[in-house]
Amino acid sequence: MDSTASNSTAYTNKRWILPLVLPCLLYLLAQLLSSHRFFENQVLVVYDLRLAALTALLVLFGYRVIAGVTLLAVYTLIYRPEPEIYDLFCYQSAALISYYLYKQCSV
Repeated sequence: MDSTASNSTAYTNKRWILPLVLPCLLYLLAQLLSSHRFFENQVLVVYDLRLAALTALLVLFGYRVIAGVTLLAVYTLIYRPEPEIYDLFCYQSAALISYYLYKQCSV
């Protein structure tokens, strides 16, 4: 039984790259696929996939995805305009709250 646990642990330790890289890739992809329209110099968001991408990553990988989301926040802080970091922090907090409530209900 110990060998099964060690094999399982070794298998999951090899998969650390997915929770680290996927938040950056999926968030930027969701940002590109989200629909925006401009009406009278105002931005109208028809649908926004960024929150859905972060929540899906939390459901798939759990709290292991926090390192990747932190990497995404650092990238956004350095290379993107300032308002986008506020959007990202709002999406992160909403996704973490919803995941926490999801875990509380499923236990």
